[in-house]
Amino acid sequence: MGTTGAGVTGLGSYAAALADVAEQADQPRLARLAEELGRPLRVGVRGRRGAGCATVTRALRRRGVGVVDAGEARDVDVHVLVETLKPEDAAVLGGPGPPRVAVLNKADLGGLSGGGPLARAASYCTTVQAECRIPTFPLAGLLAAAVVDDDVVCALSLLAREPADLGSTDRFVAGVHPLPRAVRERLLAELDLFGVAHGVLAVRSGANR
Repeated sequence: MGTTGAGVTGLGSYAAALADVAEQADQPRLARLAEELGRPLRVGVRGRRGAGCATVTRALRRRGVGVVDAGEARDVDVHVLVETLKPEDAAVLGGPGPPRVAVLNKADLGGLSGGGPLARAASYCTTVQAECRIPTFPLAGLLAAAVVDDDVVCALSLLAREPADLGSTDRFVAGVHPLPRAVRERLLAELDLFGVAHGVLAVRSGANR
């Protein structure tokens, strides 16, 4: 009960223990409560067209989250914002429905001033959260959905040892480097240039897969 791709959650463990108590004490109402608590969370992903809902859905599902299709019953909604909070977003966040969290997607594209794009996005999320009273978090959706396998880590490790030209996507792909062009193209497809740069920094700092 309450399992995800990472194993049994704390709530799932609690529900399992509660179910044992209910069985031993012969308490049907307690058993029903344990069953409800142990049911996998159903998440809906909502947002304006072009905000990246499909990417956010893919990222959540890759981490074992049960994302339901539009129109299905759900326990919580993830509302996807992009660039700025628009009136239609505010109307949804303040309207009826299940509990919500908001994510500011494409947080890696927010410009380099003010401490960099992620810092700028985090600051704006604080503003949105204060305005809408909804937990709001920055998200680089492409990176969240990326498949980071051993081949990707090996490629990043080589880039950490032998830096490539990360000044632009064209220069990264076309430049002379021991990393095969096809691998560089895959890195861009999975991580984009921003993710490649941060992946290299992470590997240099000792990060593993």
